[in-house]
Amino acid sequence: PLAQVVGRAVEVGLRGTLGKRARRLAPLEWSVAAFGARNADDILFVAGSRVGTGYFRNAGTTQRGGAEAGVNGEIGPVEWRVAYLFVRATFESTLALPGPSHPDAVAGVIRVEPGDRIPGIPEHSLKGGVTLAVVQGWKLGMSGVAQSQHPYRGDEANSLAQVPGHVVLSALSSYRPFDALELFVKAENLLGTDYETFGLLGDPSAVLATDNPRFAGPGAPFGVWAGLTLETP
Repeated sequence: PLAQVVGRAVEVGLRGTLGKRARRLAPLEWSVAAFGARNADDILFVAGSRVGTGYFRNAGTTQRGGAEAGVNGEIGPVEWRVAYLFVRATFESTLALPGPSHPDAVAGVIRVEPGDRIPGIPEHSLKGGVTLAVVQGWKLGMSGVAQSQHPYRGDEANSLAQVPGHVVLSALSSYRPFDALELFVKAENLLGTDYETFGLLGDPSAVLATDNPRFAGPGAPFGVWAGLTLETP
């Protein structure tokens, strides 16, 4: 049986514009916000010894706090945007969790202290993009996403090397011959970056000839898609 989670949160923010529209230069649109939340009797998924297994349990008090900021604008035929997010997600209670696959576990148990980070949540995220209107109806764009490292699920004690951060770039070309039809070609992971989106600890001995307990989910490789969008009344 699980106790009910009780959460309390606060958020404050501002948004506005800078400058006035003049010739081909549009004003900048900006926004900033700060937030914080504390959960009592938060629910945590505890990984089992076999990969993909586990169970839920209450994990005392957890906290998430951070800030975000974004800005976008136009310079003639060019539109651009940048957004940043900082999240500090931590345990705020002392916990003893099962760690059957954790290399540093003592008698199969890992100890979590207040301030240890919650797995799977990167502290820093950055997104940005730029779009160029080449001619009427034809646009070219490029965007990127960057994330910092984060702990493996099963390493709530934060004692192991973390899932590495990554940067991924994408591109898009679209053409609208008339209002109801858009043709597009998009490419993702332009640089062929080898990266992981998440990680967890488990016992590999049942399926692999290794004692490395780290399992990682690979990110999408380089890929190209083409298609069309048709809007009907």
